[in-house]
Amino acid sequence: MQRNYVIPFLIIGLITCSLEGNTTLPQVKDTLFHSDVKSGLTVERVRKTFVQADSGNLKGIPDNDRGKTRELLPNHFILGFSTGPGYLAGSIKDAKASFVSKGLSEKQVDDFFGQLRYGWTGDVNIHYLVFRHYGVGLNAFFFNTGAREWITFDPTGRGTILEGEWNKKTRVTYFGPGLIAEQSWGNPVQWEISVSLSAGIAGCHDENAFLESHVDLSGEALAATGSLGIQYFLNRHVSLGVKADLFATHLRKVTVSYDAYSTTVDLKKEKLAGISIENLSVADISAGMKIYF
Repeated sequence: MQRNYVIPFLIIGLITCSLEGNTTLPQVKDTLFHSDVKSGLTVERVRKTFVQADSGNLKGIPDNDRGKTRELLPNHFILGFSTGPGYLAGSIKDAKASFVSKGLSEKQVDDFFGQLRYGWTGDVNIHYLVFRHYGVGLNAFFFNTGAREWITFDPTGRGTILEGEWNKKTRVTYFGPGLIAEQSWGNPVQWEISVSLSAGIAGCHDENAFLESHVDLSGEALAATGSLGIQYFLNRHVSLGVKADLFATHLRKVTVSYDAYSTTVDLKKEKLAGISIENLSVADISAGMKIYF
């Protein structure tokens, strides 16, 4: 009689073991898997993926599943860098009017500041994903521009005509902490959209040369920057993409250096003739790369 009870239990046990070893998970709705479960990952392979992803070790995971495990990694770093053309979006209306009042023609002023509007940007950033889609990090940014024009004008308004090349170079740098949010899609993951915000300190250095005269302006101010980008993954460690950025800062004080003479000007209280670096907001579109590790 005992044998009659043992045999059914053995049959049930064999069926249960077989189901555990071969069951696929198309019905799993957990967002950690998205549509990856449709590829036929078994229960044991999914468990193995979690264990190895938690330790940051992907060795032993089949090659055709490695591209899908980036979504499972709980924490990782993102190093990004990009470069592209930038546009000086701040108003230069007052600066143009000031130079016209000194005797420059409107065409000379328009040509000069038209050159100054366009420059080159670059940025480097690193973020640590605290959560799967959100991270914190550091951002660095620069914008370089310049202009050169042959001008003739009367600086005193008394018939003293000066003629020569006016050369101007403007450099803006920025550094500060930031936040990033990203969302990826694809099976395996191929595309990602990201948004980042940052606030920090910007520095500006503006060099002006005319004839034998050299005047430098410099200052620092609070600044903020934001970007929206899209990336395409070449593999689970590298992506290429494009992004649009907006950088904003507004100088309140500048240090004016002329030969051995130096003074600080408060732009809230007095107008510095011809200043063109008060509003240094920059918009740009850049291309770059991200490295995930």
